[in-house]
Amino acid sequence: MEGPERLVANWGRKGYMVDLSSIVDDDDSKEIYDSVMSACTDTDGKIYEYPLVMTAHCMAVNLDKFKAAGADQYLDLETHTWTTENFKNAVAALVANGDANVGAIYCAGQGGDQGTRAIVNNMYGGTFTTADHTAYTWDDAANIQALKELYDMEGINFDPSLVGGDEINLFYNETLDMAFCWNIAQQLNPASADTGAGKTISGQEIAFMSFPSQDGKSKLCGGIWGFGIFDNGDAGRIAAAQEFIKYMCDSEATTDAVKAANYFAVRESVDGADISGIWADNEIMSEYNVLMPYLGDYYQVTAGWADARTAWWNMLQQVGTTGDVDASVAEFLAQANAAAGN
Repeated sequence: MEGPERLVANWGRKGYMVDLSSIVDDDDSKEIYDSVMSACTDTDGKIYEYPLVMTAHCMAVNLDKFKAAGADQYLDLETHTWTTENFKNAVAALVANGDANVGAIYCAGQGGDQGTRAIVNNMYGGTFTTADHTAYTWDDAANIQALKELYDMEGINFDPSLVGGDEINLFYNETLDMAFCWNIAQQLNPASADTGAGKTISGQEIAFMSFPSQDGKSKLCGGIWGFGIFDNGDAGRIAAAQEFIKYMCDSEATTDAVKAANYFAVRESVDGADISGIWADNEIMSEYNVLMPYLGDYYQVTAGWADARTAWWNMLQQVGTTGDVDASVAEFLAQANAAAGN
């Protein structure tokens, strides 16, 4: 059980995995979200992962602090979305209220780097890779604009001493007003110390939010987990593994499997049976489910991914140090594309 970046783009592409196309029937193709199925399918059309669960990474805000600054007016707490303009207005309101550390562009390493990519890509609709996942596209004019605005934005600070986990801790203890590294695991238990779901260390309310975009409809980075089969040449074992996968992901047992994983189903029905109410009895999980349709391109399957991640946070460090966005992007984008074979 793994994600497409390993099962598909790494082991599958190297010929280690069994093509699962034969157990993905017409109903599966209709029921599994297109963005998920695309990520589980290699460029040659072979399916190396049968998906079970997913999540969408998002950001979070300290709602009490937003209310104190009058910045809550810029949040749509029904859909958990906001526009880029409202994001900028909210940051300005928090700064005006005396908060110098509204948010941090953390870049000490790759931990939580999906958050920094998401804030940059979504502000003006930039892309991280080409649609066919053959090259990195950080020099997209939309990304350049976002990076420059974030660098110039009072209250948003580039911090090379922090990774995503550090940012979460600073947000949780109310040093920061917002966090770009967030998902359902943090919302359920921010401190991992059983001190209350959706609350800061002193009990202030945490609201999860989609990343800001011009129209309020962001494209979220996500995690996908499913099953693959290593091809050991044993037809009997492969058949047994396929039966196990169908039982877990495409049967009456799927609801229990999803609940055991504590994430979200990659489909709303199984062979026509509605499973969309899996989390109806859990208020936080049910509410968080509003973000699932915003899952964007699963670009982690692009060649040279490990090197590209390193180049990304090194680029953010250089931007924070020099303020020269254009030169920094050009330098580190070249490194990422070289790793991708371009």
